[in-house]
Amino acid sequence: MKIILLLFISVLSKLYLPIRSIEKQLGSEQNDTVVAVSNYQNIAYTVQVSIGTPGQIFELLLDTASSDIWVVDHACLNCNKPLNVFYPSQSTTFSDKLNPIHIDPQFSGAEALLSTDNVEIQELTVTGQTFALVVSDLAYQGANWDGVLGLGFNNTSSSNLIQNLYNQGLIEQPLFSLYLNNDEDDDSPNSALVLGGVDEEFYESGTFTYFPLLGDQNIWSVYLSSVEVASLPISFGGEVLFDIGTSLIFAPETDYHAISEIFRLNYGCIEGDQVLCPCSDFSNYPNITFKLGSSSSYSIPPEAYFTQNSTTGSCVLLLGQSSTSAPIWVLGTVFLREYYTTFSMQTDYNAAQIGLAQLKVSHHRRHHSGGSTSSDDDDLLGLKIGLPIGGVIAIGAAGTVICCCILKRRKAKKAKENKDNQQKLIIYVGGDVQRPPEVPSFIESVDEHYQEVKPIVVVNDPDKNTQTVFYPYLPPVADS
Repeated sequence: MKIILLLFISVLSKLYLPIRSIEKQLGSEQNDTVVAVSNYQNIAYTVQVSIGTPGQIFELLLDTASSDIWVVDHACLNCNKPLNVFYPSQSTTFSDKLNPIHIDPQFSGAEALLSTDNVEIQELTVTGQTFALVVSDLAYQGANWDGVLGLGFNNTSSSNLIQNLYNQGLIEQPLFSLYLNNDEDDDSPNSALVLGGVDEEFYESGTFTYFPLLGDQNIWSVYLSSVEVASLPISFGGEVLFDIGTSLIFAPETDYHAISEIFRLNYGCIEGDQVLCPCSDFSNYPNITFKLGSSSSYSIPPEAYFTQNSTTGSCVLLLGQSSTSAPIWVLGTVFLREYYTTFSMQTDYNAAQIGLAQLKVSHHRRHHSGGSTSSDDDDLLGLKIGLPIGGVIAIGAAGTVICCCILKRRKAKKAKENKDNQQKLIIYVGGDVQRPPEVPSFIESVDEHYQEVKPIVVVNDPDKNTQTVFYPYLPPVADS
């Protein structure tokens, strides 16, 4: 049993070990193209794209969770049209495939026709690029963009823009990289999308770490080993998706409530539709740290995960609750602004990877008292909430990785004697809520096999008359 366990751990360590890449392969020697990216109030990042011959100009929302380009037809029925719409008859290279599809889930009900035309981005012209032309029922949000530029893996048989740029010899590698600036910092350089490589202007040399993508889901997701708040583990094992089309960080339901509770009870925050916190001093708040792969940690400071509401004066925690109970997090622009990120597609999905590097100090966000949003902007926060979940990662195997809540019976008895009999006990085990009477019997059955482990957080709330205890996941003890 011990030998089998060691072999399994060895396999896992190889599977999730970050891949160190040789940066010169992605350096400035290559013929990379830097595309200017517009930042709309830290909520959306857009690029200018031209479609057709002669070109018709559109401002498209960057989105790594979808693969399609879509714009709106000038004759779209029942549509709230954006500023710029497409006129097929004005393009000499337009071709209509007449294949109806439904576009991005956040615009549910919108119908489009698959079409082809020339697409130009920063003087690179792809011929015969497939895109979706919306023809009916678009519930447009009224923001400052005309459509979407999908940078994810293909959902259809047609190649996406990055793959076509590579296939037609316009870029040397099927990859792109992103630097996202902070709209609240007037001195920061403009955001940039780099096609075919990376731009060394934005990141510290030697700091890139690469992570293989998970399974065969065809989405930009990597293994998440843990999430910590103030160095306290909140979530263990799961998956994290990188999505530039999402303005927040989305957490699974139990993890979201655990973090909200910590902020409410320890930092005077108020939880409602949003978590609102005092803005007086960000130094009082903890970092939120994501551990990716086997050991690499990436922290988000409070200056990054808060934005100030100019109407109420409170700071809004840029954390949302996902629509799934699976251990899947979504890292939107809140996270991506803190690091330089490269997305490598490759021709073989198994070789695809995501790379993260430290920003140069001169390009990093300046820490200040926080940005601001008006009450009208609150509706735009988390604009994109449809999650591109392609499946749930199965971590480990039965009997090798388990979730344990370990509490010595004598300590449990003492705690029970000391607390109010009416007090409600809530126990979080690696993010999953377990409640009495199930917990005591579980503890009793496993207690003799494990050493005593202290809880990572114990929070008493007199107002709700509850005691909340957080325990981590633990590996099993091998048979001797």
